[in-house]
Parts: sequence; structure tokens; C-alpha cells
Amino acid sequence: MARRDEIIRYALSGPAGTLRFTLASLYETLYRLEERGQIRGRWVEKAGQRRRRYYKLTTLGRRVLDLESQRLKDLVRVLEGRRRQETRT
Repeated sequence: MARRDEIIRYALSGPAGTLRFTLASLYETLYRLEERGQIRGRWVEKAGQRRRRYYKLTTLGRRVLDLESQRLKDLVRVLEGRRRQETRT
């Protein structure tokens, strides 16, 4: 099993730090979020087009997103502090 820092490094290994996902991992993540009640999906069918699934963030999903966003901001703050310390020495 990959460690969390390896996963983060892989996800951010795209150009200019952009996130990189495979379609399989994206769909797996969507299914997992839906099972947890953090998003709600619905199928939409239009004449002459393939049916599509649209997702909407639930109230629980919004709370989780807010918490995770704060955790990432905290992580960035810590990493920036470490980088500043390393450049001083």
C-alpha cells in the first residue's frame, strides 16, 4: 500500500503541480463519495446523446470539503514554514 505522501506526490506530479488522475481512479472516487453521502448523482438522458451522470455536493459533502480544505491550508502553511527554515540555514 502506498504511503500518503507518495500518493500526494504522484497526484501533484503533473505539469506545474496540477493534479493527475486516471479515469478509473476518478470514477472510483465518485462512487466512494456517493456511498458516503458526500455527493448525490443522477442520470440525465437526452435524445441523440449518451446518458450522463451529474453529481451534486450534499450538505455533508460541503462540511467535509470545508474541513479538508482547512487541513490542506494548514499543511501548506507548515510546509512553507519548513521551506523558509531550510533556506535560512
